[in-house]
Formats: sequence, C-alpha cells, structure tokens
Amino acid sequence: MLERETELIKQIIIESTIGGREAIRVNEVIAADIPRGVKSFILSQVAKLLEDDLRQSARLTQITKGISSTVTAERSLLRSLATEYVLERSEYLKLVEDTVHFLENYLCRPQWTLTQFLFEQQQEISLHEIVQKFELVVDYAYYTALVERYMRRKAWSSIRLEQFQKLVAR
Repeated sequence: MLERETELIKQIIIESTIGGREAIRVNEVIAADIPRGVKSFILSQVAKLLEDDLRQSARLTQITKGISSTVTAERSLLRSLATEYVLERSEYLKLVEDTVHFLENYLCRPQWTLTQFLFEQQQEISLHEIVQKFELVVDYAYYTALVERYMRRKAWSSIRLEQFQKLVAR
C-alpha cells in the first residue's frame, strides 16, 4: 500500500515539475505547485552539493569558517546559486525519490527519522550541522528552534546522540 502511494506521489511531483524534459532548474521546482517540504528538501540538497564543491576549492578553504559573518555569507551564496542550478533528469529523479522517502519516513516516525538523519553513524554532531540539516524539514521548524535554544542555553557547541534523543522525546 505505501509503495503504491510513494510511486503516486513521485509521479505527481515529476509531472508537476520536470515532466518529459531532460533537465530542470531548481527555481522551476520552487515555483511549481508541489508541497513546500519537497521544495525545501530539494533546494537544501542542491545547496549541500554546492557546499561540498565549495569545500574542495583550494582558495576558499583558506577562509575562516564558523564565524557569524562567514556562515551567513556562505549560506546566502549557496542558496542563491542553488536556485539557478540545473538538474539533469536522472539526478532530479533520484532527488525526488530520496525526498519522498525521507518525508514519508519523517511523517511516520519523526523522532527516529530525525535522529537517524542528523546523526547518521556519528555519536555527536555540532550545532552548525544540526541547523544545516534542519533546513530540510521546514514543516517542523519548532524542532530547530527547540534544539538550538536548548543548546545555546547550555552553551553547547555540539550534542551527543543520547542527549538529543532525550530532548526530542520530551
């Protein structure tokens, strides 16, 4: 039953965006009549791809990371570039598949999905990583605010898996 629903959701998103074309610009996806969570996830994933490329640039690796102005400028640049990024059909279809599966898991098991998504195989992650990853789940922004406020109040720059699980279970 869920598999059939998944395929139907993917088909609707594809028809509402790329259709039969071979490529699509991210700003076309953002303008499409599809759920906000899908748009946000795709935009954030493309921004992450660009961030990974940016981190490989020899000159840009010399810029001090982590200070407020640098973080703000980098996020702004990546978001701006991401909207103009052109996704080839195969890349876009894979992204739609990943997006739909993530959102379905999130709707069915939000705490488990968030924990797996945020921590992957790590036992501890930074506040910066959390904020970055929470951009993908815009429909539940209260989690971002909750975790960020809690960590800042405790003056933590990172959080352990067990601490996060206790926090979201409240």
